[in-house]
Amino acid sequence: MINLHIVRNAVRNDSRVLKEAATLRDSGLFSSVEIVGLNEAGMPAFEVIDGLNVRRISLSSRGWSKGLVGQVLKFAEWRHRIVQAYSGQPLSVVHCHDLDPLPIGAQLKARTGAHLVYDAHELETEQGEPSRLRVALARWSEKRLIRRADACISVSASICDWYAQTYPGVRPALVRNVPLRPSGSVEAVNLRRRYGVSDEALLFIYLGALSPGRGIPELMQAFTDVGHRHHIVFMGYGTLAEQISARAESCPRIHLHPAVPPDQVIRHAAGADVGVSFIMDTCLSNRYCLPNKLFECTLAGLPVLVSDLPEQRRFVEAYRAGWCTALDPASLRATLLGLHRSHCDAVRAGLTERTAGLGWHEEARVLLDLYRDLMGRQPQVRQTGRF
Repeated sequence: MINLHIVRNAVRNDSRVLKEAATLRDSGLFSSVEIVGLNEAGMPAFEVIDGLNVRRISLSSRGWSKGLVGQVLKFAEWRHRIVQAYSGQPLSVVHCHDLDPLPIGAQLKARTGAHLVYDAHELETEQGEPSRLRVALARWSEKRLIRRADACISVSASICDWYAQTYPGVRPALVRNVPLRPSGSVEAVNLRRRYGVSDEALLFIYLGALSPGRGIPELMQAFTDVGHRHHIVFMGYGTLAEQISARAESCPRIHLHPAVPPDQVIRHAAGADVGVSFIMDTCLSNRYCLPNKLFECTLAGLPVLVSDLPEQRRFVEAYRAGWCTALDPASLRATLLGLHRSHCDAVRAGLTERTAGLGWHEEARVLLDLYRDLMGRQPQVRQTGRF
């Protein structure tokens, strides 16, 4: 029997999908665990990643408009190709990562009798999308399909609570996006030497998507300030990479590092002094997020500086793992001027012991318990209506 994971990306850098799929592969619950995603230029249609079979769907419509009509047509082609490929397969559980694949999973469930899992990596309908029509369509789709899922999962307690309140009777299991815990001491990459950071200065590190809504312009402005000696390295990829590169040309304390494979992130983070997790409070999904960069930095032994949002504050206070700050220029400047190595050393002392329970192994237990319960039940049957 096959456990099929569907995700609307090229899979290779989606650490959550890969961790979950690997956990289920190793569980022995299925004869095969497969991932199907979208192809991108230069990537193979089939690939084995960490022992997982990955299939990428190429779309003849890929180059069409990014407007709503073009996106709908591209989705329709992606959906048709996946349903065509897997309708005749012995599917046991279809696991949909994010809202986009949920209609496909519901259709495969109806055709094959498989169980359906909805894994909301974000607060899917509340991500600040400016198009009212797109938001309305997303809300309509989720409301229509979420109760066809036999189980739901999400990434933070606040998001799980939102789903429970919005859809009575639906209670997602909390499976946080925590990385694999290092099995021994972390061999740090010496980023301080690479970027010429003086002994008196702290090196801050930003991990992940270099995209709007994550406080990157505010961080660049703060580190351009001549009032302190601290440096920051942005490690990742995204639409703001060129802006960061341009700012790094004019400010020697700002650095851009290319993205690294997921299994190398903690080693690189360990080469800094402070991790940064800034998310702008622009929508409910941002407000309730619990970014994996928090866990990556903490497991690397770093204190973290975070924007003052509910889940991030809860994390920092629970593990005594760092500091919260507002993101306005005056607050950021005051925070950076007030942070010294002695403050970092004080947080780092005992941090490993305080975070001893953090690691994917704990989240995997929740995932496996959910799946074992699911496998002992009959799939929920939809009574009326069409897809």
